[in-house]
Amino acid sequence: MGVVALALAAGGAQAQVYKCVRANGATEYAQTPCGENAREVEVRSPPTTSAEDGSSRNRQAIAQSTALSSAGIAERNCVQRAEADILGPSNRRAAAYQQQINALNAQLARADNDLAGATSQSGIRSQIAGIQQAMATDRSSANAQVVVARQECATARRTREDEIRRQTESAASL
Repeated sequence: MGVVALALAAGGAQAQVYKCVRANGATEYAQTPCGENAREVEVRSPPTTSAEDGSSRNRQAIAQSTALSSAGIAERNCVQRAEADILGPSNRRAAAYQQQINALNAQLARADNDLAGATSQSGIRSQIAGIQQAMATDRSSANAQVVVARQECATARRTREDEIRRQTESAASL
């Protein structure tokens, strides 16, 4: 095998290589016929690109892959920041709304069971319904804002990826 590798490494140099199969089944390669069943093997030269060209292409591919990964990470970070900026305040408002509802429910439990109490209970239930509606509207608005933010983050990622690919193609053509 070492001879084949040596012959391949020689590039344009013409070398004769023979392949022999020994009685025990082992395959051997040699520069001279190594037995009656020796067969000449055609040795192909490696591609004409230099090791430096291949190394340069590998570095470019690694740099592109790293940059594309960075664009993906930037998108994920963008989405996380947007969700924190949008959902954080919304969650705090929802907690405050829930505290108001809990206080109103406590008032509802203490209300009298007479006509005045029934009127009071109706007013409390109306307040609870209004707060629940405000919570639902706030959550819906926050979710819509998150969807828009995610789309903006994805668009920024696609733009960055296109830019990276153009830079890589331009560097490869030099």
